[in-house]
Amino acid sequence: MMLSNKNINDATALVVHKKYFLNSQKELVDTQCPTVKVKLSEACVLDRNLFWATTKQYSKSSLNQIFNIIKAQSKALPPFEGTFFWRARNLSKSHFSIEYFVIPKDVYQLIPDSCEFILPLYCEVEDSNNWPLSLAHKNSSQLSLSESQLLWFDLIGLRIKRSKPKRSERISNRNLVYGLLAAGVITATVLTSYVFWNKMTLDSAKELNQAQVNESIDKRRQYNNQIDSVKELQQFLADNPNVLNKLAGLQLNVRDVLFERVTVIPKGVELRGVTVGSATDLLKQVVSSPGVKEAKFSGPVIKQKAGGEAFTIEVVWL
Repeated sequence: MMLSNKNINDATALVVHKKYFLNSQKELVDTQCPTVKVKLSEACVLDRNLFWATTKQYSKSSLNQIFNIIKAQSKALPPFEGTFFWRARNLSKSHFSIEYFVIPKDVYQLIPDSCEFILPLYCEVEDSNNWPLSLAHKNSSQLSLSESQLLWFDLIGLRIKRSKPKRSERISNRNLVYGLLAAGVITATVLTSYVFWNKMTLDSAKELNQAQVNESIDKRRQYNNQIDSVKELQQFLADNPNVLNKLAGLQLNVRDVLFERVTVIPKGVELRGVTVGSATDLLKQVVSSPGVKEAKFSGPVIKQKAGGEAFTIEVVWL
């Protein structure tokens, strides 16, 4: 079968050769996939019937916590003895999922020594219809070899760890360059993943704290408004001292006057009421009173049906 994949996020399209396929009969066949331009390693694709798998959902977490979770799950999840692998999926600011795989020993031994990575044919959606411990699954178009991808972040969890015997050999310049290039790619992948997860953690923390920040800003704004109101009141009291004493100093014929409302205004007061006599005469009395700088009608004079006149007089203190 021939493969064609140009997705730059897929390592098998650039540096990892998807060379072998281990089918459900445990037969190792060649995928006949064209060798990538910069071949750094090989991968073996595993049929769904050859391994156990499950998917776990997690809320947002830091990179260190994720590796701690994987370490703990590697001891608790496997239903039988085998080799443990994992890969991350559905990465977002609020949640992510991790797919866990366990390969039985007899299957693991069939993987060629030249392969450094495995590529399990696993689909969480279709797998949800099977029994949890089942190793017998129906073939599916979504689990096709041609669509399988080995993402860069998968290189961490799907890498085959073998104990190689110690031997001394000379390393050719070509292999040395390939090795250094592979180390550079893995280092860049780890650093990129670290930066990505840290950014997600910071963005999540920012969203959680945004409401508290807005609340603090609103409280500060309210406090500033209260301070401004107090300052305005203090300034008003300084500009208008002894209002009641000044009102008592008005030389008016109070028997002929009924004050309905006295409103304190900047620099003075506003008098509103009804006089039995003439409102103009009342204005003259206000103007001639001590402590009054000026006085004037601030509203129309209205004659009452029962007699007298309604007035509104604005008084400015000295």
